[in-house]
Amino acid sequence: MKLRLIFLLFFLINIPFASAQEENQESAKKQVIKIDENKNLQPVKLNPQQFENFKKDKDFDYSRQYNPENWWEAFKDWLRHLWVSFWEKIFGEIQPGSWIVSFMQIMKYVLIAVVLGFIAWLFIRLNPGKSMVKPSRLPEVLLSEEEKVMNSQNISKLIEQAQTEQNYRLAIRYYYLWILKLLRDHNLIDYQYQKTNREYQQEISQSSLASQFGVITRLYDFIWYGDFKLNNRQYESAKKEFEEIQQQLKAFSHV
Repeated sequence: MKLRLIFLLFFLINIPFASAQEENQESAKKQVIKIDENKNLQPVKLNPQQFENFKKDKDFDYSRQYNPENWWEAFKDWLRHLWVSFWEKIFGEIQPGSWIVSFMQIMKYVLIAVVLGFIAWLFIRLNPGKSMVKPSRLPEVLLSEEEKVMNSQNISKLIEQAQTEQNYRLAIRYYYLWILKLLRDHNLIDYQYQKTNREYQQEISQSSLASQFGVITRLYDFIWYGDFKLNNRQYESAKKEFEEIQQQLKAFSHV
């Protein structure tokens, strides 16, 4: 009986000791430092020429080339950024490979088709080649305002009405159109809406008439295009120059 008690006490005392010993052995294993005993090691030698070959190989060029003079590429980048930003405002952040990317591609081609269709419609609407295959005929709806006044209005009455309303700037405009009409009717100029007033002056062969036309042209440009507001005295002074060329044209018509 006594031997059993002694053996039991010895066993209980040795259990913590054995556990501590095992822990110390495990700790010692973990703290073992391995030393590389390899000797005569040499550094790796790199071939500089191989790096030069890599630099010249386009497959190893990961840099993005930017040419500030290539405005077309810059314009396409701007459009691409604008397109993506538009859809991100609608759908939020767009993940690669999502259905939104495919949808954006489809909409891009739809938009291009719409733009090309509009350009084609506009081209057909204007029909610039029609005059090449048919006699030139100017429809009334395409007449400019100047041509309408010169062709179908009593310009003298328009001048009187503008004077009555004290709209002297508009009266000067009508005076100038009247002079152009008279020059055209006397075949002194070839009136075309797209021509400049300086071109009309160059077409007038009679020197004194061309000189006076230059005077009223300068007045007209200053008053009408310069948006100059005339008072009665200034209007009467400018009006005399227009009456002067009218007298010259009457004399010229009797020659």
